[in-house]
Amino acid sequence: MEKSSSPKVTIITAVFNKEELIHKCVASVLSQNFIDFELILVDDGSPDNCPEICDDYAKKDGRIKVIHRENGGHSAARNTGILNAIGEYITILDADDYLCDNDGIGEMVRVAELYNSDIVITDFLEVWDEENQPPILTSTGIKVLEYLIDEDIYHPTPCSRLFKKEIFDNNLFKKLICDDEEWTPKTFFRAEKVSIHPKHIYLRTTPEDSVTRIDTEQNHFRKAFDKAFTTGEVINFFEETTISTLQKRVLYKRFISLYLSSLHIYANKLTSNQLKSELFVVLNENKHVLKYSKFYDSSRHHLIAWLMRYFGLKAVLLFFKIFTR
Repeated sequence: MEKSSSPKVTIITAVFNKEELIHKCVASVLSQNFIDFELILVDDGSPDNCPEICDDYAKKDGRIKVIHRENGGHSAARNTGILNAIGEYITILDADDYLCDNDGIGEMVRVAELYNSDIVITDFLEVWDEENQPPILTSTGIKVLEYLIDEDIYHPTPCSRLFKKEIFDNNLFKKLICDDEEWTPKTFFRAEKVSIHPKHIYLRTTPEDSVTRIDTEQNHFRKAFDKAFTTGEVINFFEETTISTLQKRVLYKRFISLYLSSLHIYANKLTSNQLKSELFVVLNENKHVLKYSKFYDSSRHHLIAWLMRYFGLKAVLLFFKIFTR
């Protein structure tokens, strides 16, 4: 099929070592009943056959564009796709996932245009059905974010969402393992209108070689470092806004959980003194977030806030060493 000079939607897929999965991913896009799209496959220096596979698809369908780049990680690859996108809307599809509804892209576009939405989110976690519809369908980004977190159905993924292209202006992904944890809350806040479309259109897989599942000390360190950094970044961002204390009570519990996870990794997963020393630096730089542990209802979290206030970070780490093995 010929490429449109101004497609309605740009679909971005970062590709690295996914030669066994990329076919199903691309096939799910080409099976969409909505055809006014471009698919950008960003080959992130993949050492397997993915570069050739991507090029073959581009030769067969003019809507597919391939960008080859040196390996820089999924955040940088996504950013490359975003910077080269020409669609009115952007959606992100990971190379090991696929669209499970042939009307998925079209449905998101329909909702976006109906409500003039900056973001349309679909049922990534499969939590909604006909008897369990979300009470909020379209509202401000911050209200939708608050609702999702409060109902414990929030997921920071940028996948299975449709974004107006302008959302990405001066708003790219940072080079973090969990880049979405830092990017998504800020993006929701900036969005004037977010729509929930309670339909399951996206199927996620979690391969054993996923960076979030690799069980090595170095990977545990990277996740802990990024989570501690992200908690500080996000809470510092919202402290500069005018959101209410009630909203902070809901949102900050989610954000602080990332920092608490980093404390657990420091106390119970790391044995290298060098890695612990490097992690302690970022934990110490962002330790101020622990004062918001008081927003939790549990006495355990109140104790953590009290320890931090009167005895400091090392006392909190000792607490995690003893009580969270």
